[in-house]
Amino acid sequence: MVSYHVVRALSRCRTDEQRLLLVLDFQDGALSALWESFNMLATGTVSTLQAYDSGAYQSVRVCDNMECGRLCRRNEIKRCSSCHQANYCSARCQSIDWHVNGHRAICPRLRPLPLAEHPLLSARDGSFLRALIHHLHEARIVAWCMQKVHFMYMYPGVPFYVLCDYTRGGAIMAAHACTELPRDAACPSAAQWEDQVARMGRSGGRMDIVVVLVASGTRKVRHVVALRTNSSVLNDALARTATSLSPGLDRATVESVVRNRIDEALQERRARGEHKSEWEYL
Repeated sequence: MVSYHVVRALSRCRTDEQRLLLVLDFQDGALSALWESFNMLATGTVSTLQAYDSGAYQSVRVCDNMECGRLCRRNEIKRCSSCHQANYCSARCQSIDWHVNGHRAICPRLRPLPLAEHPLLSARDGSFLRALIHHLHEARIVAWCMQKVHFMYMYPGVPFYVLCDYTRGGAIMAAHACTELPRDAACPSAAQWEDQVARMGRSGGRMDIVVVLVASGTRKVRHVVALRTNSSVLNDALARTATSLSPGLDRATVESVVRNRIDEALQERRARGEHKSEWEYL
């Protein structure tokens, strides 16, 4: 349930479904647990759709000169005329990214193929997917931070992405090393993945790579979402927490030790108003 059009159709029929289920007394049947799980997921996703349709998610882009990282309205940003993938707030930022940051070398190989194993998302579906991931990040921020701290503790210095697996219902999150994807270095998306990982490294903690795994018929397909913000303060706090832990701790111990520190970092984030800051998602 990450497609805009699927969730839109679901939102229109849920009232009729619920009325029918009450008549059939479905809630007492053998499938009640599955229905409750589906209903909870649908309710949350439809709520995100309603917020999306109401304009609650403002349309922004982020300059891809990572030393800049300025958040801009869509009409303030220009795309590279060659690859149509990189965004810049000024000609100067485009020049820096082209000559200094390596976009000149990778530009001819970039294609709009997020992991290139499935048809492209429509513009509306891609926009809604990014809004959905933004909502997931904010709704489950503690679990998100926990995944990041645990990975940084176990594999210091290794770049990683956050996997959001929707193939079994609601999103299951886990951090993985960026070297795991794509498995076929010759596939067209390898260049795009390489570029995203390099940009995350240059962002100084202002960018997360999210891989969304969804079911498509009998297959599982992946979409990439870049979550970017204008501050690295939260990520810096998580990194300090990871490096402060004693070596050899198991996952349960790590989680119990760092929970209070994560809560403190999130309270400071709210005090700075960063939980209300704009992310690139549309």
